Amino acid sequence: MIQSYKEEIKSKKRKNMIFWAVVLTLACYLYLFFQWYYLNVDFNLKTQKTTDIFKQFWIINVQVFPDSDSIKINWIEHWNVSKSIFNLWKYEVLIEREWYIPVSLNLYLNKDNLFYTNTINLIKKPLYFEIASPFDSMSNIWDYYLAVDKSEKSIRLFDKKLILIKTLPLWDYNYIWKNYFTIEDQMYIYDFDLNIIKPLLTKDSIPKNIFCKNLRLINDDFFCYDTMTFLTSQRNFWKYETILRINNNIILTENSIYNNMKDSNWSYYKHEDKNFTEPEAIVLYDGLPYYLKDWSLYSLQTKKQEKLYVPEITSIIKAQNFQDDMFLVWYDKDKRIIFVLSDWKRRYTWYLDNTDINNLEITKNNWIYFFKTKNSLEMYYKWWKNIIKIIEWEILWIFDNKAFFKMNWKNYYMQILED
Repeated sequence: MIQSYKEEIKSKKRKNMIFWAVVLTLACYLYLFFQWYYLNVDFNLKTQKTTDIFKQFWIINVQVFPDSDSIKINWIEHWNVSKSIFNLWKYEVLIEREWYIPVSLNLYLNKDNLFYTNTINLIKKPLYFEIASPFDSMSNIWDYYLAVDKSEKSIRLFDKKLILIKTLPLWDYNYIWKNYFTIEDQMYIYDFDLNIIKPLLTKDSIPKNIFCKNLRLINDDFFCYDTMTFLTSQRNFWKYETILRINNNIILTENSIYNNMKDSNWSYYKHEDKNFTEPEAIVLYDGLPYYLKDWSLYSLQTKKQEKLYVPEITSIIKAQNFQDDMFLVWYDKDKRIIFVLSDWKRRYTWYLDNTDINNLEITKNNWIYFFKTKNSLEMYYKWWKNIIKIIEWEILWIFDNKAFFKMNWKNYYMQILED
């Protein structure tokens, strides 16, 4: 009886040892798995390979809207949100769906980029349509499009489906922006309800002899880019200062800089740079203001000209902010034009080939960046490996996910993004 009891104890000890050995093995395996390693065992006995027992892995997870017809990673088919495991390497992702623009991505998995995840919104291949009524300029105002035909001196009002609602004689009014007009130094506004052009400001409310052709509304104040002045502002701290540059809520004068952003931790200070000269642009970088001059960005908080060091960039042509994104355009050593887009995650770079840099306007609509020149429109989405040129005609305006352009002396619009 004692002998059988001892054997039973030994059996239980062996079972406990086996159990805890399995638990320890699985725990070690799970620990290594969460450290991005897997057991690299090849059961093919015919091939002799000298490999590490544990090998590091990476994950690629691409979510596509709407669901794609095909997702290929290095020419191997995968599915939406597959979270597939990959080795250290360079990968090319090709996403395709019928009637949509194919998307190509270049990925490089490294020790700093173990888990790549991204959401891709596919874009329908854009179609263009003719607009029967001629016009030279168009503005987007509330539920209308207001078009001006200079040849016939008339205003045409369209609804959002580009159906003509009414036409109004323009007479001697000078069109400046949206539904604003001038005659000499008097400003007028088109009233949609009354269908008339009526005076907006008295002559004493607007500087004399001002003929604005580039007017915008900034913080409920009219700003004339031709003279760099506010037409209706009551803000006394700008009254005796010359405005050099304005970037939405950032206003730069000869002596000071003002910030009207609500969520910013600073609102105003005098810049210390005694060698300060008129800049080409002003931008925010990490929440602080810098000005662009002579192909470089300089701080406005230092007494000396202190250049901002941007890795790999030496000659900046254009600098622009888009909320949390910083957009820089520059020349490389071969004089090719490159853009650098930076956000809080990483940097994106690509070449702008055959782009008219002197007339380049960069805008952002939803998640897409648009590069507009006089005769072309290109689009770029973060992570794309190329820029897509969608129009090669005279570009007029972009709003409401539509691009308006002229082709063979006729007006057209293209639906570039789905509403």
